[in-house]
Amino acid sequence: MCFGRADGTVLVSATIDTLCRDPSSFAALKSLEYVQYVGTTLGVEGGKKLNLFVKLLPCIGGTEVGGYCTNFKTTARTGTTLSLARVPEPNLSHVPIKALWLEDPTRKGLFRIVGRMDDYIPLAYGEGLYASTMQQEIERHELVQKTLIGGHGQQDPVLLIETIPGVYDEGFHAGLMQSLLPYLE
Repeated sequence: MCFGRADGTVLVSATIDTLCRDPSSFAALKSLEYVQYVGTTLGVEGGKKLNLFVKLLPCIGGTEVGGYCTNFKTTARTGTTLSLARVPEPNLSHVPIKALWLEDPTRKGLFRIVGRMDDYIPLAYGEGLYASTMQQEIERHELVQKTLIGGHGQQDPVLLIETIPGVYDEGFHAGLMQSLLPYLE
């Protein structure tokens, strides 16, 4: 982005959140016209910061459909044209996506993504949880950089927490665990 003439970028939401924490990376993102995010909903912190400077666009269905490539074709008759190429799949009439939508109760016809079917973690006793929603909530904590929730088919879910580098000291673990309790209840 610093040496090219990029108008925008397509990034995984977790990468956008990480880049927003670094001043030079955030400056590079701010210089773009748009940032398109894929894979899951955009984190609240990164989204609020970037929304002031660039157009934020979701790439809905990119996980299921896959990427597409741009091709430039030059002919004597038409000159150079841009086309989008995708591997054709003649047996598919549609591609269902795994996003879960909820209609806005006050504005009919407007929807928002509330999670993904593949984010659902069924637990051994029949109930389950939506990992992405919980992960985003925990990542709002000032000392947490990233989280991962798992436990498919287990009795209890598993939570892995990556803290922000450089903030670890004596007594850090106990204090962190205590401060995370409101997020985990």
